[in-house]
Amino acid sequence: MFYNFRKNRKAFTLVELIVVIAIIAILGAVVGVTVSTFVNRAKKTAATEPLNQLAGMWTNKEEGQTIGDYLKELFTEEQQKCIKVSASGQLSKKALTENLTIMFHDDNCGNYYGVLVINKSTGAGKAEAKDDSSTVTNWGSYTALKS
Repeated sequence: MFYNFRKNRKAFTLVELIVVIAIIAILGAVVGVTVSTFVNRAKKTAATEPLNQLAGMWTNKEEGQTIGDYLKELFTEEQQKCIKVSASGQLSKKALTENLTIMFHDDNCGNYYGVLVINKSTGAGKAEAKDDSSTVTNWGSYTALKS
């Protein structure tokens, strides 16, 4: 009388196939957003971490050390080409006479620029990752550490 169509079935129905494709698409979207977030965080860290290390070294400086000494110690020759400063004359002084801004940008940073402002009175600073237009303008006006 009634024939059971499911008994000899060996394939998926169209509805089952669409549901599986939708689930895979949703999971792919979630993973894509997560990976994108991690990539941006990695680029920000690549821009700021060397400068935060420099700030820590300068805060705990030894007698007779200058910012230029720490830059040479912390950055490789290739990385030193990616550094610009607001006042290059400050690099050779043992005590800052004005606030010093150091910027770092290389291929690993993507669109982010690491910006470190060292306070002349406290000697402390914290690096920030910036990607706004004023930062890019400042980058063009600052002096390169190495040419």
